[in-house]
Amino acid sequence: MIFELINNLKIYFCHFLISEKELYMAISNLSYDGDFRMILGENPNKVKNIVEGQVDLFRQLYSPVVNAQSNYMELANGKK
Repeated sequence: MIFELINNLKIYFCHFLISEKELYMAISNLSYDGDFRMILGENPNKVKNIVEGQVDLFRQLYSPVVNAQSNYMELANGKK
């Protein structure tokens, strides 16, 4: 049964297409989701600004993970 679950996840992720920027924004947003300061006075574009200003560092940090998941995940080439 566990092997079926893993295979289902692999199939699901084979069809999951996001941009590189969307991936890094989703990862960065984990730090700010649920932080009440994001609602009260924080720049609503904070995560976007962080990612756009440091894309090369995100790429360097996460490229081993992305490359290891290349059978399950494909990043779109377009910027979003």
